[in-house]
Formats: sequence, C-alpha cells, structure tokens
Amino acid sequence: MQALNAQEYNRFEKIKRTRDDGSSYWLARELASVLDYAEWRNFSKVVDKAMIACNNAGQEVEECFVEVNKTSKMPHGGTKSMVDYELSRYACYLIVQNGDPSVMFPDYVSYVFKQPDWQSLPKKPMNAPIGGYL
Repeated sequence: MQALNAQEYNRFEKIKRTRDDGSSYWLARELASVLDYAEWRNFSKVVDKAMIACNNAGQEVEECFVEVNKTSKMPHGGTKSMVDYELSRYACYLIVQNGDPSVMFPDYVSYVFKQPDWQSLPKKPMNAPIGGYL
C-alpha cells in the first residue's frame, strides 16, 4: 500500500481537535465529509458497525465513541438536534475498516494504524470470539 500523501494526511489532521487535557479526537460528521460520505444516514451505519467492532475487541465503546448532541439552525427558523461523536484515533481506524471501499481512502487505514496512541490497547484474548480485532 502506498504511503498517505500530504494532501490526504492534511485532510485528516485538519479536522483533529484537542481537549484541554491534550487528548485528540475527531468529530464524526467532519470525518464523514473527509471520507467523502455525502449523507450522514449512510455514514452513521458505518459508525454503528465500527462500534460493534470496538465492543468485540473488548474496548469501551463509550470511551472511543463519545456521543455529543449539537443544535443546528433550520432555514426557516427553529432548531434541530443532531447526534455527533467525538472519535478516538482508534474509532477512526475502525470506521475506515468498516467503511464503504468505494467512498473511503484506503490509505487512511495505514495512516491511522501506524499512530501510537491506540497501539497500547489490550490485544484480543485467546478465547475471544473472532471479529473486530486488529
């Protein structure tokens, strides 16, 4: 697999956010756009699959996919509540792994995979069910 080019890297890193404690996260709705998903309803299905993979890997889903609610203004007044997620780097990796190969950038997998902040996660136990593991 070829290396992630600078433009792709910048698209991913440009949407990275940092909390006061120094930890990084990505917003799911922004990641959907970077991965060329046109509609949230399609991307949310990928997020759901990634959450299952996270759980199957023995990780805390609520720590990797932190649900946040946003309010969006409607064109003719009023507001609409929308769900979003603060994603860990590992959650981004799982999303790319479970995404639609026709709309995603495959090099994101290698980029996210090589990052250190989730490589220390516990590995799959020997007697654990197959699926969702690295």
